[in-house]
Amino acid sequence: MMRIGDQLQISINNSCQVQGTVTDIKTIGENGKRCLLVTCSVPGYGYTQPFMMPLGSESAYNQDPSTRILRSMMPSEYMGKTRESFDWTLYRDDIKMQKRTVDAFVERFAEFEKSGRGLYIYSKCKGSGKTFLACILANEITARRPFSMKFITLPDFIELVKSKDVSDLQTLDGLYACRLLVLDDIGAHDGGQAWINEAIFRLIDYRYRERKPVIFTSNCEMVKLSGDDRITERIEKMTIPLPMPEERIRHNIAERETKEFMRSIMES
Repeated sequence: MMRIGDQLQISINNSCQVQGTVTDIKTIGENGKRCLLVTCSVPGYGYTQPFMMPLGSESAYNQDPSTRILRSMMPSEYMGKTRESFDWTLYRDDIKMQKRTVDAFVERFAEFEKSGRGLYIYSKCKGSGKTFLACILANEITARRPFSMKFITLPDFIELVKSKDVSDLQTLDGLYACRLLVLDDIGAHDGGQAWINEAIFRLIDYRYRERKPVIFTSNCEMVKLSGDDRITERIEKMTIPLPMPEERIRHNIAERETKEFMRSIMES
């Protein structure tokens, strides 16, 4: 079912394709002639004139994996990426355990979801591939199953909590409702601010109680998360820790490309 807050690709002036946020949905008509009257908010354009969508057509929309990923708020650079996109050979450390955990999470996600368990992907090193891997997992799981997924960074979540805008509040509701959530950079906040801790705990506690899996990424181990101990306790109960090698993939990629370039120069 389409919901307020969903993202839609719509046409402006029958030419320009843009992404809009659903702000209002009404069912009109009678019996076999019923349809949906949908209004969207488009950045830079304002609100659209309500347009009609045949009743039932939103089901196909919800079933399309690419559309679900598009409305997930995932960074565009990670959309459509799969496990084949993740080059484990860039790591110098032994990563057999990480690969087995990742494969199990995708292939046996139904069991993870039944228990409400997600993953806690962490390393102190920035650029180690945590966010990239989390998005790959979300992409693969969403592509196989017709359900909603959302991505948000912790700083962006805090901004949503502070906002009084209706569309932001609807986006916030979506983080509670979606079946799979990627919460990026947990721990990237001032743990001394009680209202922030409370907002984070409410979201995590709700998803824990409803058995809705979360994929967390962080620059620190669970036990070193600052702030409310209740947050750490919930995360411990609802995730499998997945430590990433303390290596900067971006550095390794640059190093590999330099070596390949020099090899081609020397051999020519």
